[in-house]
Amino acid sequence: HAKSPAPKNETTCDYLFAGQVEDGGREYLAAIELKSGAVRASEAHEQLQSGANLAQRFVPPGYGARFVAIVASDKIHKAERGALRVASNLVVFRNSRYEIVRVRCGASLVDALKS
Repeated sequence: HAKSPAPKNETTCDYLFAGQVEDGGREYLAAIELKSGAVRASEAHEQLQSGANLAQRFVPPGYGARFVAIVASDKIHKAERGALRVASNLVVFRNSRYEIVRVRCGASLVDALKS
């Protein structure tokens, strides 16, 4: 069982994905947060931003992957869905800002990455 490279008391996303989803296809880097209950945009942002920060420390500067921040949940209130897109909840990775992509639990990772 490997230890997380994240600081011990730091909240972070559930998964970091780095790789291709098709042979010879585009490379992706994704911070992924899984929610069993309703989504709170500010909480999802905090966890995904922490994942993006962690990825910045370990991914080489020239790595040309497309970054995607993903939250997967079964439920999301309409107001929270809108809140995922406001400026204060954009995830920053290498000085660029990204909207959080929301998908339903069980949805295709490939579809989420390409959205």
